Amino acid sequence: MDGTDMESENKKKLNKNLIGKGLRNTMVDLSVLRQYKQYAKAYAEIHNGIVVLSDLTANWSYTYMGTIAERLPLSLTERQLEINSI
Repeated sequence: MDGTDMESENKKKLNKNLIGKGLRNTMVDLSVLRQYKQYAKAYAEIHNGIVVLSDLTANWSYTYMGTIAERLPLSLTERQLEINSI
């Protein structure tokens, strides 16, 4: 098994172990996610950093970037990236 195959296998194992089995179905869960997204955005802005918030239940990640992103070669849409992966 070469390095690429091993990395792929490790990613599959990680996803299998971390992803929740059930779907989010309550307003409380969505409210909590919304609150953490606000925290992540505020943290990125206050500390001028880049924050990745991973939702393990939905297998989705959200990125938030402070003004540091202006120095990176990223468009405005790339700065507000949402990824269907953890």
